[in-house]
Amino acid sequence: MRAAYLALVVFLAVFCARPEDWIPGLSLLHLDRIAGGLAVAATGMGVVFGQREALRLPASLKFLVLLLAQLLLAAVFSTVWAGGAVNLVVNQFSKAVMIAVVIFWAASAFERIRTLLFLQAASVTLIGVVTIWKGRLLQGRLDGVLGGMYANPNDLALSLAVVIPLCFAFLLLSKSRLRRLVWGAVIVAMIYAVTLTYSRGGLLCVLTAVGLCVWQFGVRGGRRWLPVTTALAFMVLLAVAGPSGYGQRIATIFNPASDPTGSAQQRLALQYRSLAITFDHPLLGVGPGNFEVLSGNWHVNHDSFMQMASEGGLPALLLFTLMLWRAFVDLRAAAKAEREEVRIFAGALRASLAAFVVGACFASVAYLFMPYVLVGYSCALKRIGRQEDVPPQRLPAAQGLREFPCAG
Repeated sequence: MRAAYLALVVFLAVFCARPEDWIPGLSLLHLDRIAGGLAVAATGMGVVFGQREALRLPASLKFLVLLLAQLLLAAVFSTVWAGGAVNLVVNQFSKAVMIAVVIFWAASAFERIRTLLFLQAASVTLIGVVTIWKGRLLQGRLDGVLGGMYANPNDLALSLAVVIPLCFAFLLLSKSRLRRLVWGAVIVAMIYAVTLTYSRGGLLCVLTAVGLCVWQFGVRGGRRWLPVTTALAFMVLLAVAGPSGYGQRIATIFNPASDPTGSAQQRLALQYRSLAITFDHPLLGVGPGNFEVLSGNWHVNHDSFMQMASEGGLPALLLFTLMLWRAFVDLRAAAKAEREEVRIFAGALRASLAAFVVGACFASVAYLFMPYVLVGYSCALKRIGRQEDVPPQRLPAAQGLREFPCAG
C-alpha cells in the first residue's frame, strides 16, 4: 500500500497538472498511464499478500463498481455503436473506478490524504494561472486550455470550481499569514478564471462552492470575518475584473430565450431529446458515448444525470445518484470526527461534491475522473476520522507516512 500511495501521488500530479501538454515530448512517455498502472498493481498485490480486509468496500464504492458493470452491459448490447461504447467504458471509465478504489485503500492516514488534496489543489491552481494568462491573449470566450478535462470551457470551469473549497480548507489550516494570503489570492484567481470561460454552469458551481464554504466555516464555524471578506472580494472581482458581456450572458440563466447565440435554447432541446431516448431504451440506454449520434446535431447531453439515463439506462442513473448520496453521507460522518483538520476537509469535500452535482446538471462529465476521485476521498476521510477517534493504544503502528510532508 505504501508503493500504491507513492504511485498515486505521481498519478494525481501528472493527471491534474497535465505537464505532457506544455512540455514538448513528454506525452510520449504516458506518465499518467504508468503511474496509474503501478498504483493499481501495487494495490492488488497488497490485497493479495496479507491485506484482504481492504476488499470490504464502502457503500459508495460498491455502487460505483455496480455502475461500471451496468455501463459495460449497456455498451455490449448497444444498438448504435457497441465498439465505441465498450472502448469508452474499458479505456476511460474503468480507470476512474480503479483510481477511486486505490485512493480509498492507499490513503490510510490523514497525512496521506492531505498530501493528495494539496497536490490536486496546487495542480489545478497552476491550470487556473495558465487560463488567466491565455485569457489575456484572447478576445471573447476562453476556449479551454490544454487537454483532457480542461479542453472544454465548461469542463474547465467545473474543474476549477470543484477545487475552490480545498483552497478554503488550506487557507483555514495555514498557520502563517503569508500562506493565508497566498491561498486567498488563489481563490480569487480561480474565480476570475471561471469568469473567463463565460460558463453559466461554472458560475453556479462557484456560487455553490463558495456559499457552502462560507456557511460551514464562517457562519456555523464562528469565523465572522469570512462571510464579509468573501462577499466583498466577490463583488469587487465581478465589478472590476469581469469580462465584457459577462453580465448579459449570465442573465440568460433566468431568461433562456434571450440568449443571442441560441445555446440555452439548444440545451433545452437536448434535454427533451435525452428524455425521449431514455423512454425508448429505459433498461440499457443506447450505450456510453452514443447519445450524440442520435441527438440530431452531434451534441452531448450537457447534463451528466441525463447522460447516465440515456446512455446507460435508468439503472445507471439510479446507481450514479446513490453513489453521490452515499458520498455525502460519508462526509457527514467524517465531519463529526474529533480532529479539527478532518472536520475542515470533510466540509471542503462536501462543498466540492455539491459544486460538482450542480455542474453535472450543465455538463456531460459522467465518465471523467473528477466525481469518482471525490468519492474516493470521501470514503478515505470517513475511515480516517473513525480511526483517529480510537484511543491511541488501540491503533496499530503507522508506517511510511512521512514520504511527502505536505507543504499546504
